[in-house]
Amino acid sequence: MTRAFLSGRRAGPPALWNDIQGWLTSGETLTNQIAAAHGHNMVAQNYNLAYGAWAGYGEDGSGVDPAWGMWWNTDCTNQAGFDFPAGWSTNRMYWFDPASTAWQDYIFGREADAMSVYDFDGWHVDSFGDVGAVYDCDGVLLDNEEGISALLAAAADDLSPARITFNAVANFSTDVQLAADLEFNYVEAWETLGQTTYADLKDIIDHNWAVTGKPTVIAGYIDYDYAKSTTTHQKLFNDAGVRFLDSLLLASGGSHIELGEGDEMLSNEYFPARNVAMSSSLYGSVRDLYDFGVANADLLYDPDLTPNARTVSLPGIATSTDGTAGTVWTFARQRDGEDILHLLNLLSATSEEWRDRDADMPAADVRTDVTVRYYYGSGTVGDVKVASPDSDHGAYAALSHTSGSDGSGNYIEFTVPSLEYWDMVVVEVDR
Repeated sequence: MTRAFLSGRRAGPPALWNDIQGWLTSGETLTNQIAAAHGHNMVAQNYNLAYGAWAGYGEDGSGVDPAWGMWWNTDCTNQAGFDFPAGWSTNRMYWFDPASTAWQDYIFGREADAMSVYDFDGWHVDSFGDVGAVYDCDGVLLDNEEGISALLAAAADDLSPARITFNAVANFSTDVQLAADLEFNYVEAWETLGQTTYADLKDIIDHNWAVTGKPTVIAGYIDYDYAKSTTTHQKLFNDAGVRFLDSLLLASGGSHIELGEGDEMLSNEYFPARNVAMSSSLYGSVRDLYDFGVANADLLYDPDLTPNARTVSLPGIATSTDGTAGTVWTFARQRDGEDILHLLNLLSATSEEWRDRDADMPAADVRTDVTVRYYYGSGTVGDVKVASPDSDHGAYAALSHTSGSDGSGNYIEFTVPSLEYWDMVVVEVDR
């Protein structure tokens, strides 16, 4: 939080301080990390709650007024917030009405302080998602969606040219944030808030493309329960769970924030945690996935891509259009001149749940020489090619195809050499 960054002082901030969990933080290290990010043409943002203050805010000289708060009741006696475990730097985060212009003036000032002391490029705005029924001190029920939208729009204006990112927990309030004109959507996913399956995550990405015309970064912490039993590198992430989740998010036109301190992978919402390590094989697989996403950005993130509901079948292999375990999940998108087919291999999966909470998702049941029949509708089919981050570092291979028709319509048939976790097939169609 910004208050921790500066310990209340813009001039001469301390060299060392404790973060919210009590871990020691170095201003010099922070400065060096920001500089290193800039050296790689990366944006550096500080991560700070949109509407929170630590316990004791009324006595610390900050000037924050309880009258700006969110309240569980209508008589301004029980301030809404969230309790933290014993031993943290604060035992509670108290919440404030994001629509309050007085609160906005305060928090924007603290953000300006942080960006004047450290060379941040902007603010990664955190939230708690849908906090339920909360009130202001006059007993008026607050519309938190509209409040967050107002705060984000005001922040984009007040802190310009700072770049604003917002964590729409469980996709809460994404639909009303358009006034802030965020560069992309960012959603932290939780089963308790409705994001249980792979399909739930894809639904969020699809919805946000349709409503905002922009991609979504998913914050989804894998191997969550498995990681809780250790605080050091005594365990390794499960390659299969990571590779399938990353494949699904990229294929859907989204992406995954999953790296924390240094080259560590995230197993929970506290990004500096280093509970579980990546194997050397997972390093290579993740690198190939990232390279594939960048190399094929035009086919994954083009705003002109639209959903394509035409049938993709794999004769002799079970398929689904909803990510059912024990199937190959098929879906497609299209743009003028091209249909992009995605084959996601869940044949060995025993669950549709994305978290892989106990790190026990089986490795992919690799299939070779897989016949694919695609019902393309009308038009003339040209070249067909396939690529996968699982094979030859994502290089494309041309595929020969045959044409036919049956009671379901016109189709082409071709064979992909291998299907491990994810194949992407590009079909040229002149319609």
